[in-house]
Amino acid sequence: MIYITFIFLVLAIMTFLIKPKTHKKHLYFTVAFISITSFGIYTFLGSPTLPDWPYHQSEEEKELNNLIQKLEEHLKANPQDHKSWRIMGDAYKNINYIPQAMTAYDICLSTYKEDADFLVNYAECLIQSQNGEVTQDALNKIETALTINPNHPLGLYFKASYLDQIGKTEESLKIQEKLKQLLLIH
Repeated sequence: MIYITFIFLVLAIMTFLIKPKTHKKHLYFTVAFISITSFGIYTFLGSPTLPDWPYHQSEEEKELNNLIQKLEEHLKANPQDHKSWRIMGDAYKNINYIPQAMTAYDICLSTYKEDADFLVNYAECLIQSQNGEVTQDALNKIETALTINPNHPLGLYFKASYLDQIGKTEESLKIQEKLKQLLLIH
């Protein structure tokens, strides 16, 4: 906003320099108008360097945090409840607490090693923890999930991403086409 105001001021001054017969009161009026307008807009919109409104949790996030608290209490008494660990991992993943989600998934991995959705969710956490890079561990989980369910959309997406990542663009495009056809059917 400051840059736009500066450009308008420079243009106004250049106009008055090019046409020296123009009254100075027009120059003063233009400069004052641009300054007041930009100050008003800047005040209304705020400064990009000032902190924004305080963080506000969504209702879904509040519910997930409450669920996580209840699960933590439950798991203190029942640490072998793998179903609760999986729910906890999913809840953490949904609010983007990736390290906590991976810890929960690690605990229940042996129970859900034949569940395609679980394996893809776990792989997604691994990928997010590596800033979008599909690691070998994530790929192993994806391939196992695709063995269980060859049409798992997210599994196919991550497999195509991996192939693209290693430079196998043609194979990636084939999987993307398959994924496109699956998504058009549903």
